[in-house]
Amino acid sequence: MESGFLKAENEDSKDLELYGLTKDCDALLSGIDFSSFCFTQEKNPSYRTGDMSFSENRCQITLADGKIELSIIFKDYSGNSPDEIKMRNAAEKEAFLLTNKMEFKKSKNIEKLGDYAVINEGHLSNPNLKRLSLRKNNLGIYLETDIGFCSSSDKELEKMGRLILESIIK
Repeated sequence: MESGFLKAENEDSKDLELYGLTKDCDALLSGIDFSSFCFTQEKNPSYRTGDMSFSENRCQITLADGKIELSIIFKDYSGNSPDEIKMRNAAEKEAFLLTNKMEFKKSKNIEKLGDYAVINEGHLSNPNLKRLSLRKNNLGIYLETDIGFCSSSDKELEKMGRLILESIIK
């Protein structure tokens, strides 16, 4: 099944793949099997999507009766050269890591998940918030849940992030 994201090789740089949304968020979500997670036994559990009418480059999805917030976002680098893309990605990474350190009390880097990934806990304005943030080239995936919910373990968040990423980049 098509993932909903388009993997587009940059002609000037074979090692840099860019992604873009090719179908709506509902179709994208239907290609992900969530049945192995603690909050459902269904491949496609009930969910709701946020109003994305203001943006064509993201999906905002709420799962598990509001216990999990999933955002999938891509940056449009289609008009940039490979060097510009690499420079923008480096700047995004620096800003991403700095923002996570400033907003959360605890931060843990996850190896071998996208280009970089972080699990954060204890948001300054919501101490019960736990977030997995990961980037792969121009793609960002963000999973948020409450630290008391079954999917909040580092292992579960990493597993869910990996599944979502793999379903997009396959």
